[in-house]
Order: sequence, then structure tokens, then C-alpha cells
Amino acid sequence: AVSQGPAWGWTDPIVVGSLVAAVVLGPLFVFQSRRHPAPLLNLTLFVEKPVWTANLANFLLHVAGMSSWLMWPLYMSRVWGWDKFTIGIALTPGPVFSGIATSVAGRLSDKYGYKWMLRIGSLVLVLGMSWQWYSIGPDANYFTSLFPTIAAMGTGWAMVSPQLNGALLKHVHQNYWGEVNASFNTVRNVAAAFGIAVAIALVGEATGVGAAPAFEPLWIFYVVMMALMALTVCFLFPTKETVSSTQS
Repeated sequence: AVSQGPAWGWTDPIVVGSLVAAVVLGPLFVFQSRRHPAPLLNLTLFVEKPVWTANLANFLLHVAGMSSWLMWPLYMSRVWGWDKFTIGIALTPGPVFSGIATSVAGRLSDKYGYKWMLRIGSLVLVLGMSWQWYSIGPDANYFTSLFPTIAAMGTGWAMVSPQLNGALLKHVHQNYWGEVNASFNTVRNVAAAFGIAVAIALVGEATGVGAAPAFEPLWIFYVVMMALMALTVCFLFPTKETVSSTQS
């Protein structure tokens, strides 16, 4: 519904049917999960503050973080007219910075705790997306716009996502590590799908140099998502490592 609504029209029967199905099946899934003896999603865990705050931050992070890896190539292709090889090279700093930061962030978190690593990483992500919104334009200004953002995205993600998952497990009894970790990964994948659908809906089929303004709402959307994620990490996620009371 989100991805096809702008193209097909919000009154299209399939779009309307998809929205209705979501409204009906969403609560039904929650109801079934609450009453089933072995639910697909253990909702009792989400009552615990560490679980729902970590997954909220996880969702916000990956709504923007995952879809951006699709929209950056689209921008470079549609607006800047770059070929696939050049786009691939342009994206390379992301995983390179991520690989370096993952090793360093893990060691520092083990030594000094996860609190400041999460906060600094979330700030890096907000600044990276904000810089992109401020600097990117129809001219191919990669090194002054996308390169800093891609590098910040790789670095910030490595400082936040793995550390957030690890920090979450410290707050949950070991009996629930499997369920909590699976839920964390499920939320991440749902966020990625939702973020891509929203991104495509915002940008549409715009192409050419004149298509740059069509991406503007998307860059703002990314900044807002990262800012909300940072607020969640800094002010809602518990900083004291206490195990959840749910232990049986």
C-alpha cells in the first residue's frame, strides 16, 4: 500500500485492500501472540523497557539505514548519471568504515560500557544524514556530500546496531536470549522493508538533474528517523545493566 499508493492511487482496490488487511491482521496477530502457548512473537518480553526501547531504536535506525543503501545508488544513477561500476566504488567507504569501527567499538564497549558508544554513534548518524540533506545537489559533488554521509553511516551503524543488540541481551535473562535476538533481527528486517517502501513512495519515478528536489523529502525523512533514534538511545534505553525481572 505504501509503495504503490502514490502510483496506483490511494483509492485503488488493491491499495485499499492492503490497508484494510493491515488494520485487521495487525491486531489479530497481536491477539494470537498473547493467547498462544508458544507464540511466534513473545509480547510479554516487550513489556520490559530495555526490550521495547532497544527495538524502537533498532526500528528507527534501520528504517533510514537500510533504505539509504538503495536510494544512494538511485540518486547517483538518476540524478548524477553515474554508471554501476562508479556507483559501486562510491559505496565502498561504507562497509570499509563499518568493518574498522565494528572492531574498535566492540573493544571499547567491553572496556568502558556501551552507554557512550551508543550515544556517540547515534550522534554520528544524525550528523551524517544532516550533512547529506544540507550539501547534496544536482551537481556530482560526491566528496563534499555523499562520501561524508556514507562514511558516517558505516561508522555510526557499527557503533550503534551491534552494541545495541549486545546491550539488550545484558538486560534480559539468558533463558530469553534466543527469542530476544530473533525479535531484534525481525524488527530490523521489517524496518528495512518499511523504509524502502516509504523511500520509493516519496521519490517516485523522478529522474534526471531536475529530479534532485524529489529526493529532498527523503533526506529530511532520514534525518528525522535518525534524530528520533538518537533520542531513544540517549533518553529511553536504560544505562544501568540490570537483568530483566522476566526470568522464567
